[in-house]
Formats: sequence, structure tokens, C-alpha cells
Amino acid sequence: MSVFTSLEKPIIQTFLDQFDLGTLLRYEGAAHGIENTNYFITTQEANNQQGHFVLTLFEQLTAAEIPFYIELLESLQKAGLPVPAALRDQRGRNLFTLAKKPCILVPRFKGHHVEQANLQQCQHIGQTLAKIHLATQPLTASLANDRGLNWMLSMQAPLTPFLSESASAMLTNELLFYQQEIPKLNLPQGIIHSDLFRDNALFENDQLSGVIDFYNACTDFFLYDLAVTVNDWCIEADGTLAIQRLEALISAYHQERPLSDHEQQAWPLLIRFAASRFWLSRLESWYLQNPNQEDTVLNHQKETHRKEQRLEKDNIQIVTVKNPQEFERILKDRIENPISIDGLL
Repeated sequence: MSVFTSLEKPIIQTFLDQFDLGTLLRYEGAAHGIENTNYFITTQEANNQQGHFVLTLFEQLTAAEIPFYIELLESLQKAGLPVPAALRDQRGRNLFTLAKKPCILVPRFKGHHVEQANLQQCQHIGQTLAKIHLATQPLTASLANDRGLNWMLSMQAPLTPFLSESASAMLTNELLFYQQEIPKLNLPQGIIHSDLFRDNALFENDQLSGVIDFYNACTDFFLYDLAVTVNDWCIEADGTLAIQRLEALISAYHQERPLSDHEQQAWPLLIRFAASRFWLSRLESWYLQNPNQEDTVLNHQKETHRKEQRLEKDNIQIVTVKNPQEFERILKDRIENPISIDGLL
């Protein structure tokens, strides 16, 4: 949730007037994430209570693409899941334009992101992810995963010049392996979150209060979504899996949506595939999309312990670029230490 598009207070107040949400008290640009502009909005309502909202301006999605996500979130909200469905104004509209960018307004959930998840939090995430998958099964809409195997193959040539010899060899071997194995899979699929990292969930006193940022949602294997989630929630600092947290998350998921025998057999492949996907996307952001690329490459070489690179403008953190070495370590572990999950269920 970085800030790419700056908005002044009068523009935001005029926008809020369409909703009858009261007077704008304050707003601040949010500094997490990498794809959209987000502002935290606080209003003073007529009864002197404060309202808390998030204004999202879409920097990459077009107005024609956004209804898919709006309808998805409305469906999940109706299923009782804690997701931020878009608010409708006094005329019933929920998609708008500000600064020539499509935008929506959603409620801001209470809670905080967790630095390192505990067992109870992992259980809540596993259970909720399964409920999301069950709730999306009846939906007829679909959206191809634009960060799937074809995209991964397309990243090899532009990224290879930035990789060490060993990293380049690992990437080549992984892509050849996935080309052979991924097309063989025939697993349950539907609309998935595909980015349920810790910074996309909110907790209050170990209780899950919100799942946010569905703008990477797509149609893919449910097991892949579970693998993406595990690779963030259940890891140690060195990239290895934290077995107790893994068991808590997987078993909670399995209780809601039982994993088939085929899914259990495919687990080592998909958790490895998920690690590769995020290694590549972070490499892309670090080397190919960063507006300050030259300095960032230098920093990456000299300060490999840093988890992220933050670029600022006018004292506003405008973009966060996460260090790809974290997922390089995770991928190496998934290759060297494949773990079966059938014994955890």
C-alpha cells in the first residue's frame, strides 16, 4: 500500500461528500505494499463518532478490470468473512475516479500485522483461507493467474544478467522442472487470494480481524494458495519451515476443506513452485521496476542483510521494494528439504 499518486485534502473531502460519512479529520499515505496508492482516512461523523476508511487508487488495474475484485469481495463478505468490500455512495456506486485513477473506498479494519505468527494466529489463517476457497467455489467468474508458469518463463532472460552463476543455474533447473511437472497436475481450483502474507492480515489479541489486499486474486489451484501462505507464515529467519506453525496452519485448513490425496502428494512441488514465483517477482521489482534501480542494485550487493529498500519523496514513503534474497533462501530450503504434509493432518 505505497503512495504513487498524491492527493490534497480538498479533493479527498469532496470525494467523501458523496458517501455522507462526515467531515475529513485527517488522512495519511500508507507505506506498505508495492502496487496501489492507499490513504488511511479518518472522519468525524454527525454523532461525534469517528469513521475509519481506506481509499485505494489503482495504479495498474484498469476500471474495466476492477469489478471482478469488487464482486469477489462482496461475495466473501456475504459469506461472513472479514474482508473489505467496497462502500457504496448515496447513489449506489462503488467504483470512482480520482486523479484519473480508478478508486474505491473500503472500511478500515482494526488490528495490526504480526511480525512473527504464533500457533493460534496460524490456525486462524489456515481456517480462514479454507473458508475463502469454499466460498469462491460457487462463483462463475474466473481470472487467469498472470504470475503463473508462463510469466515465470518470461522472466528468465531479463533477470539472468543480475544473477550469480549459481542462482542462474538454480533458476534454469527450476523452470525446466516446473515445465515437466506443473502441466501434469489436476487439482481443485477456483478463485484464490494468491498473496496472503502477514502484511495482508490484521489481528486483535490473536483474533483475526481482517484479510485485505485481494488485488492479486486469480483462478488457480487452492493448494498453491495454501503454499504461498505457508511460505510466509511458517518460516524461520533462515528460510526453513517452522514445523509447529506449519502443522497448526495446515491442520486448521484441512479441518475446513480436507486436502485430497492428490493434493497431499503435490505439496512438495507446489510449495517449491510458490517460493520460485515470489523469488522472481521480488527480483523483478528489485532490478527491473525500481525507479532508482542503479542505487538499489548497489545497495543489494553491499547490504544483503536488508529485507527491503524504501524510496521516499517529500517525506512520504512512496514505494517499498522487498529484498529477493529472502525468497532465494526459502527456495533453496524447499529444494533441499522437501516436507510431506500427510503426516501433519
